Amino acid sequence: MTIKISGMASGMDIDKIVTDLMKAEKLPSTKLHQQKQTAIWARDQYRELNTMLSKLMNTADKLRFATNYSKLSATSSNSSVVEATMKTGAKEASYSIQVNRLATSATMIGSEISSSAFSSGTITISDGTNPKTITLDSKTPQNVVDEINKLGMGIRASFDSVNNRISLVSTAIGKNSKIELGGDVDLLGLTTGPVNGDDAEVLVNGKVVNLSNNSLELDGISLKLKGISSGPILVGVSKDTSSIKNQIMDFVNLYNSTIDSLRAKSSESVYRDFKPLTDEEKESMTDKQIELWESKAKSGLLRNDSIIEETINSLRSNLSKQLETTGSFNSLSDIGISFKSFMDGGVSELGKLKVDEAKLEQAINDNPDEVINLFTQAPTADKSQPNERQAQMGFADRIYESLKNQSGKIIKKIGNGTNSELIDNSYYGNLLRDLNSKIRSTEDRLLKVEDRYYKQFIAMEQAIQRLNNQGSWLSQQLG
Repeated sequence: MTIKISGMASGMDIDKIVTDLMKAEKLPSTKLHQQKQTAIWARDQYRELNTMLSKLMNTADKLRFATNYSKLSATSSNSSVVEATMKTGAKEASYSIQVNRLATSATMIGSEISSSAFSSGTITISDGTNPKTITLDSKTPQNVVDEINKLGMGIRASFDSVNNRISLVSTAIGKNSKIELGGDVDLLGLTTGPVNGDDAEVLVNGKVVNLSNNSLELDGISLKLKGISSGPILVGVSKDTSSIKNQIMDFVNLYNSTIDSLRAKSSESVYRDFKPLTDEEKESMTDKQIELWESKAKSGLLRNDSIIEETINSLRSNLSKQLETTGSFNSLSDIGISFKSFMDGGVSELGKLKVDEAKLEQAINDNPDEVINLFTQAPTADKSQPNERQAQMGFADRIYESLKNQSGKIIKKIGNGTNSELIDNSYYGNLLRDLNSKIRSTEDRLLKVEDRYYKQFIAMEQAIQRLNNQGSWLSQQLG
């Protein structure tokens, strides 16, 4: 370890002198540390780039398989009359439904009566199986209604205080629902005898079906009858075309944002005067100043990067080439997806996709399977015929393969690890290994140089001290 000293015989600040001398000696080491930091930043930016490409690759991966488009949905041509809901296990199917009559509850609505209390009287009320007796003595219509509701016999009573009418409705519906009254029912403005509800009458594909309620299930489709139809209503389960469109639009939007990000990274400005800061430089700066400085030092590290340019060109090429298929569509433009031109927004929009949503929707609605095939078609040619294989490969597969290939190039350059200083056999792993070796050698040399400077100054101090001692001795001899 170097022992630092201050000049006593000479009166010089030797520590400061050595520190100043070492500043020049440290320049090569500082440059190596800056190169290492720049390499680490570039490696991190490649990792961010790979994460971005992986996200697009995952989106393309979902488009590669027809099963990911098989989402079904239940539809009704008039959901205000017949509401359709899909159940688990539903299959593609279509039905014609005509609602002639809804199932109703047994209902009684009385005539107007006095709202004052009854002086006497008795009624019996039944749902057809279990009659109950209620006395009317000294009870108001509201009291009678409350007592009926407490019976728990499936009949709801209410009193219209505005029109002074009592109403009874069975909780059950269909022709088997019943309300039966007896006794002094005229006091309540009601009539004796049973009242029944009605069953629903529905035509299913032209055949009459009677229902005791307003619900119907047909092979995994749950139907809720809500009104009378003036004609047939088409209900069924079919491919969710909106889901197909949404998946394609999600890919297009992510593709465009990825192209934007790739171009932005490839065209970043380079600020050559902004090198990575040393620890000493950071000590004299605020956190904000350090952040602003390093943002410029990191800028342009991947400018005109060959992998980025290859990725952009590969993606465009794979989406431009027509698909060899026997289907109705063989290009993305057939379904309304095309590349933007200069007129669509200038140079910055070139290479990005635009969508004619009306054309896309029509293609999906008219030929959903053909649209799906455009993205999912599997090649019949083997790997020994790469050109034929790619021509037969669906667009999602093409993008997936292209991105997988480009991602492999990035991994070869930066390695698989997440540690910025990880040493492996990648390009940056070898670069960092070499820089670390040079830094160790340089710092070992710096220690030796610093020791040499101190030894030289110590020798100087000792020599001056000897001269001072000799001068003092001579002075004493000469009296």
